[in-house]
Amino acid sequence: MKLLDIEKLKIIQEKIGKGVIINDKFLPPEIKSIGGMDVSFFNAKKKELAKACAVVLSYPDGKIIECQTFTCEIEFPYIPEFLAFREMKPLWFAWKKVKNPPDLWIVDGQGIAHPRGAGIASHFGVLTGEIVIGCAKGHLFGDYEEPPFVEGGKAELKNKGSKIGWVFRPSLSKKLWFISPGHKITPDKALEIVKNMAFTSSMPEPVRIAHICSKFKE
Repeated sequence: MKLLDIEKLKIIQEKIGKGVIINDKFLPPEIKSIGGMDVSFFNAKKKELAKACAVVLSYPDGKIIECQTFTCEIEFPYIPEFLAFREMKPLWFAWKKVKNPPDLWIVDGQGIAHPRGAGIASHFGVLTGEIVIGCAKGHLFGDYEEPPFVEGGKAELKNKGSKIGWVFRPSLSKKLWFISPGHKITPDKALEIVKNMAFTSSMPEPVRIAHICSKFKE
């Protein structure tokens, strides 16, 4: 992409970042359901397809309530800091199909742990108004110390000394999750909810199910 295009996208992200709310007051008194979202890609006949999945699970037992998918062609390339411009369209249309809206969502990707505070989870949250947590498998932004090497080990993820999320070790392995608020939730509450959904070490259960259901069949 041209440099000018990237600069325009940065301006959009800055506006998204300013629209993020970090507050737990939007959460219901009792959380009864959680949504999970993920996107998979497939190259077919010189075009790239994206398939988004939105699942809704009961909380905290993780039983599947609903699963919706949406597939479309994608032209935007993979650029780490600009994932929303690649994935937002399929996520949006999968989300629109959901008939049993959950109390909040967990999206596979960053929230405010992003150079402009506008990862895919924040982008999704601000545009939809939903309560969203970002949970990524890789580090993009922020400083942290290695979490204790124990199941459930955690360490603060910081930007200029301020907490923007948590680094969480779901099992006794090198695998880490990078958890940050997407919209309308705090870092500590996001960590609490993700921990409760850590049924396996792969990803939080709503995202794990969404990932499986988003896969293209060969």
